[in-house]
Amino acid sequence: MGRRETALKTLRDLVMQAAWNQDRSRLLTPVAGRAARDLAEVIDPEHDIKAAWVLGMFHWLRYEALPVGDDHEEFAAAARFLAPVYQEDPDVVPQSLHDWYEGKPGALAADANRRGLGLVTAYRRGGEPSLLGEAAALLRAAADTVPAGDPGRAGYLSDLGAALRLLSESTGHSGELAAAIDVHRDAVAAAEGHPDRPGCLYNLAAALMTSYERTGNSGHLDESATLFRAALDAAPADGPDRAAMLSGLAAAMAKMSERTADTVLLADAADIHRAAVAATPAGHTDRARHLSNLGGTLQAMSEGSPDTGLLAEAATAHRAALDASLAGDPDHVGYLSNLAVTLARLSERTGDTGPLSEAVGIFRDVLAAVPAHDPHRGGYLSNFAAAAVRLAERTGSTGLLTEAVEASRLATETMPAGHPDLAWYLSNLGVARQKMFERTGDTTVLAEAAETCRAAVAAAPGTHPGRATCLSNLGLSLRMQFEVTGDTSTLAEAAGIHRAAVAAAAPGEPGRAGHLSNLGATLSSLAERTGNNELLAEAVGAYRAAVEATVTGDPARAGILSNLGLALQAMAELAGHTGVLAEAVKTHRAAVDAAPGDHPDRSGNLSNLGIALQLQSGWTADAGLLEEATSFFRAAVDVTPAGGPSRAGPPPPPPPRPTPPPRRSAGTGDAVGAPPAPVVIAKPAPRAMLTAVPPARFACHSRASAGAPSRAS
Repeated sequence: MGRRETALKTLRDLVMQAAWNQDRSRLLTPVAGRAARDLAEVIDPEHDIKAAWVLGMFHWLRYEALPVGDDHEEFAAAARFLAPVYQEDPDVVPQSLHDWYEGKPGALAADANRRGLGLVTAYRRGGEPSLLGEAAALLRAAADTVPAGDPGRAGYLSDLGAALRLLSESTGHSGELAAAIDVHRDAVAAAEGHPDRPGCLYNLAAALMTSYERTGNSGHLDESATLFRAALDAAPADGPDRAAMLSGLAAAMAKMSERTADTVLLADAADIHRAAVAATPAGHTDRARHLSNLGGTLQAMSEGSPDTGLLAEAATAHRAALDASLAGDPDHVGYLSNLAVTLARLSERTGDTGPLSEAVGIFRDVLAAVPAHDPHRGGYLSNFAAAAVRLAERTGSTGLLTEAVEASRLATETMPAGHPDLAWYLSNLGVARQKMFERTGDTTVLAEAAETCRAAVAAAPGTHPGRATCLSNLGLSLRMQFEVTGDTSTLAEAAGIHRAAVAAAAPGEPGRAGHLSNLGATLSSLAERTGNNELLAEAVGAYRAAVEATVTGDPARAGILSNLGLALQAMAELAGHTGVLAEAVKTHRAAVDAAPGDHPDRSGNLSNLGIALQLQSGWTADAGLLEEATSFFRAAVDVTPAGGPSRAGPPPPPPPRPTPPPRRSAGTGDAVGAPPAPVVIAKPAPRAMLTAVPPARFACHSRASAGAPSRAS
């Protein structure tokens, strides 16, 4: 038996079995692919109709089996091989190809749509952004070709809207996103009573959710949640897209909880994400995405809880997402980044450097895997820089800090002016430069930090979700400049900036406690500089609010309590009020209790408590308090590393008329920073990740099945 006959028999048997059994999986194997290539190499389709039919049906059945967007090449091959067959015997060629061969508008629209989706798939697998522009043009042509009332129009419009949304993510242009929303609304209107309606509702909801992230338009978020519910209600209970509808609804609920600080809503979102995971079998292309979104929501839940177990569970979910990610999944690097973000946050909460080191390593792998033109590369660079800054602080590595500054700078260069993420990247660069100044003392770097933070504020107008963080980081830069120059006007400006940051932070926002604490620290310094007691009272109020905004177990709580104690102590000294001093001592005790043995602030908190007790002993002549103060000074020395800057022992006893004690502003000198990302799948934001904006789902347009072949060779 010759090569043609062997390849023809092998391929014909596979085609017949796949058609009769309705099982296309064997046609997708490497063995089947080799058999098709072998046959194609030795025949001339124009003169070997039997072999052309077998090859054509092989590619047609593969076209039916592959996901939309991955099937363009199979359709093209099927059409090419079956063309001479159609001329001889049209009845053995799939009906939908008849229209295509005859140039009917519906077939032309289907072809344009198919080619457009193929370009979208190529882009998502690492292709050039220009592919999206070509894809949008083809998809628009498909939608324009189909007349109003055609049952396929809704799907074509929804595909066009999805491509425009991707294009807006690539360019950052708000006009393309607005156009996507308009097109999706048209798709929903055209899908009344149509099987594509759930998908059209889902895509409109996802586009509106993206708009909320870009603009802060809460009306779009509320409408998004309503539409996700409508999509879920319209989808068949056992339909293949139900899990995606669940995940979309949960994503919207998580975003709403972020805005409203509704922890019950967030917990409900996590439950719905779990249901989405449970409804998605192993091996399904969406399983990894649902697991990653569950991890993001669990991380968000951990922000309001002292339980680090939620963060550990989030990391487990992200690792499971990576395990579930199929070969060639374009979102794989996004899952890696989300895991790294969670590990960095886990390290921040527990003080364990191990997860942070792993996070930095993962971010390096992400950057190595992402091409320079990837629209999400800026987010990956910024998130790497944020984690590297933290690790450099832990390890003292100036080289790593230098690398972080450069990565942050490169991140800002990936963003065009007006892009909503530019503010985050600029703010992170400002923080990295602040840390570099602290390491080197180079005032030029500090000036660059302040300038960068001003640019971040300018890039975060009005309702931008990062405005409060950008303002707070600018305030920190100005305060640091005051410490160098002694210019009180700079400190006064910093106080005003911090007030604006607090005003811009919604109640329940994760960074609000940090913004309040930074305001308290700046007001305390300004009060000390000017002698304005009203500013000191305002500082105490800011610190009290910051304490209320944290939960027991939050690593930042100890520093905020200690600073509140210092501010109360200063008030007591100014007024000679023993009751306020007693409250200061009580607050310092709470600060020590909030800083366990390995907490970086424990030594300072113990020392601050000792100073307060020493002062209280001088006021009350209680020798027991002085003895207790000494014990806390000794404890502070014991937990201070050998050679540490504070290991000189306790201060001398206070004079008869106490003077203000040395100040140690524990924790509040740290930049709040834009917290690391968790995010949009494959679009990590340089901030605390909640749940990813759901990806667009392209319509699964009906395909006329060939059924069981009626012709054999």
